[in-house]
Formats: sequence, C-alpha cells, structure tokens
Amino acid sequence: LNDLAFIPHTNKTPKYWFVPLQGPFGEHRMGRPTPTHPMALDGGSVITFAANGLGCGLQIFDPEKKPSHPMATYDAVAFGEISGLPGTLQETWDSMPRALIEALSFCLGADVTAPWIELRADDGSLARRFYFHIGHRSSLEGYPAFTSINESRPDSGIGAFLAAFFLLPEGKRDALIAPLNLMRSGAPGSSNIEDSITDLVKALDNLCQAHGLTTQDLLGRLEPDNRQKLTTLLTETRNNLGQIVAENRVAARQEQVDVLNIIVSRLANVTSKSRDFGIAVKDLLKELNLHDADVLDRHYASLNPPGSWAGILSAVRGEVIHNGILRIKDVQSLRSWFEFSRHLHDLCKRIILREVKYGGTYDSSTNPWKSHYAVDRVQPTMTVKGLGFSQVPTHI
Repeated sequence: LNDLAFIPHTNKTPKYWFVPLQGPFGEHRMGRPTPTHPMALDGGSVITFAANGLGCGLQIFDPEKKPSHPMATYDAVAFGEISGLPGTLQETWDSMPRALIEALSFCLGADVTAPWIELRADDGSLARRFYFHIGHRSSLEGYPAFTSINESRPDSGIGAFLAAFFLLPEGKRDALIAPLNLMRSGAPGSSNIEDSITDLVKALDNLCQAHGLTTQDLLGRLEPDNRQKLTTLLTETRNNLGQIVAENRVAARQEQVDVLNIIVSRLANVTSKSRDFGIAVKDLLKELNLHDADVLDRHYASLNPPGSWAGILSAVRGEVIHNGILRIKDVQSLRSWFEFSRHLHDLCKRIILREVKYGGTYDSSTNPWKSHYAVDRVQPTMTVKGLGFSQVPTHI
C-alpha cells in the first residue's frame, strides 16, 4: 500500500515525524541509560541527536517487550522535530534526516525497514500516517559497525555515531548514501565472492570520487631524479619512433604507418593523467591517515617475484567489473579471496568512521570475536595477519 494516508478526526497540528523500525536492534539496549523524551513510547530511554539543527531520537525496545500494532511489530522507533507543516507524503519524507536508514543499517550490519511514516502532535498523538514502506530486507545479518560491547562506552556505539554523522553538512551525508548501501549489499557472505568484491570496490570508487582522487598526474608524482630519467628516455624513444614512421612512409607501407602512429600517440600520453583505482585508494588512505597500504605494500614487496597492493586492487576491480568473475581454482584460493573481501569491508567501515570524525570503538569485520577496536587500530608495523589474512591473494 503506497500513497494512502490515515487522518484521525482530531486532526491535531503535527510537531514530529515518527517512524517505527524493524531490524536487529535488540542487543544495543545494553548501553548506558539515556534521558527520556516526550515522544518515547512507555516513557523509555532514548538516544538523542540533532540533524540540521532539529532534535531527533532513537528508542530501542527490549526484544521481549516490543510494541505491537495489528499491522506491524516494532524493534525500535525514530522520531524528530519538523519545521513547517508537512501535509503530504513527500513533504513528510523531506522532513526526515536524509541517510538515516542507511546510517542505521551500517550500524547494525543488517537491513532496516519501516512499514510507514507518521506525523505526531506535541502530546504524542497521531496526526497522520502515510502507508509508505521504507527499505527492503535482502539479508538478515552482515557485519555490524557496532555491537553491545561498543555500547558500554560513552563515546562509542550507535548514539555516538549518529551524533557525529548528523553533524556533517547535508551534502556530505548525501554523498555517503551510495557507499553505505554498497557496503551493506557487499557484506562478505551475503552473496558470492565476486558480487561482494564488486560492491565493495564500487564503494571505494565512490569514496575516492568524493575526495577528488580518481585521476593521477603520473609525471608529477615522480621525484625529480626519476622524472628527469623518464623524460630523457621518452624523448629518445619518440625520436626513434619518428624515424621508423618516416622510413615506412617513404616505403609506402601505409598499414604499418597507421599502427606506428597509434603507438606514437599512446607514448605521447603515457605520462598524462591516469585513472588507476589502486593508486586512488592508496591516496584516500593516506589522506585519512589509515595505514593498511603500508602493511600490504611491505608484504607484497617481500614476495618472489615482488607484487603490489595497488596493482592487485586495480586488477581485481577490472576483473569483477568487466568480466564479473574471479578464477577461483581451489578452497585455499577461495579462502584468500574471502579474506580479501572481508578486509575491504573492514577498510570501508573505517573510512566511513573517519569521514564522520567518529572517535569511539567499532566492531571489526576481519576478526570473528567481538571487542573494542579503535578506528586507527591498523599501524604500519602490523603484519597481514593483523588485517585478517591467513594468505593474501597474489594474482588474478
């Protein structure tokens, strides 16, 4: 049922938007007590935060005492002040903080849905209900950003994340909607390895674009000694190619001239701007002071023959985006690629937490046990085992 509205006869003036939520909220009730709110059902405690200067709240219920309606049972409710007097579904939807459902799904590691949206008066009574289903349930669980362990600390958990998330300018919050959705759909184990990695590299691609890091000036990135050597080498090569082109033109070998001209054209652009995914991700991590690239570069440099994490990232992106498949030959290879996707998910999680300037602990995707993990837990001296790898993929 969409675009249907229920309006009580009293028709009171609305002051709050109000949304019943369905999802695995239960364990997050174990956190510290919080103040009551006039919109809280049964006078329960709530997580409070502000979005666009307006007060909001989230109330999570005991799984044994969830409110029930003839058409739905609630695991939690979210609500907030409105500005103006929304009278339509679109106006009510616009009064809610954008990206709230995506932010909650990120926190829980699961899809969050809502059966309808309501407007309520200042005394909590119903002013209008719009039958508009929010979200979809594709998978019951994934890799939550927070668990009950994080909720025990005053600076950590859902409340601290929502407070930090909604301090971001609305445009920046909007830019995180796509990565949050891709992280959810790409949670390792919720689909096959290729689909998981596809969504996670898309999330990283999106985050790199938001930082303007999709292209690189190759020559400008070289240090002066290498820049001079490469410039000299390319000049000599272009001169030699020009001579070969001239010789074939004199000999009337036009087909050869056509091919050689393409090679000359490519050589002329070899040091211009490039779009390398692996380098872009490393640039993003450097900007956010995350050290995964340092750990993985050191590991790949120790192999025989030496490899490159940026090279693997770029190759993997090309393979899953363009071909849609990884050539996984055995169980050992399957495990290494699962660990690869699990690390990408954890990396995306820490990037999001850095973006919102969240300072508490989180639940790591790469460790099977629940504990307090700092967002900057990865240090340059760590081994790849600390990143969750028993064996790192070395080729596609």
